[in-house]
Amino acid sequence: MWLEFGLGPEDAFGRLLAYAYVADPEGAWTIDGLAATQVNLDLVAAGLARPLAMEPNVTYADRYAEAAAVARAAAIGLWAAPRVPSAAEGLPPGPIVIACVLYDPDTPNDTDAESVTLLLRERLDTRGYYLWDEGSQTAFRLPVGERGPGELTIGNPGQGVWNNGGDTVYLMLGETVVDSWDNTDARPGRAGTVCR
Repeated sequence: MWLEFGLGPEDAFGRLLAYAYVADPEGAWTIDGLAATQVNLDLVAAGLARPLAMEPNVTYADRYAEAAAVARAAAIGLWAAPRVPSAAEGLPPGPIVIACVLYDPDTPNDTDAESVTLLLRERLDTRGYYLWDEGSQTAFRLPVGERGPGELTIGNPGQGVWNNGGDTVYLMLGETVVDSWDNTDARPGRAGTVCR
């Protein structure tokens, strides 16, 4: 394994920034005379990571952007559409459900304020769980680790994705729908929050 450092070896939080390579006879890179694969680029190309250019380390930013575009067009990894069970299959029971949605916050363009509150009925490792908005094709990962029982609120740090008239929120584990809730007919409470 090799590491290649850019112009800035750490980000503002002291995290190491590097390009990682592993020996691979079919790799497209050559390191010390050996064929290698750049792990960072392979993760993006497989749809398992989103590119994030951290100035001044933008040497491969164009390659990451291109790989992400190809992965998204192929609908793989993060870009894959979730598998929604048919009505006949029903949804599997589980220890985690969608409890409330704040879909119409009192901020311009719903920026930095939308959220979904989940109810954990028992202690649960939330690794692999995420919220999915079909319309915007956006995934919101749950924090990894043991949680609950109790409530867990997942905020949307960007532009609003859930329609102000209601929407379907999906709780996913991998490509399987754990819970979904169409809150179109729900009546909002304070500041657009609706609960089951």
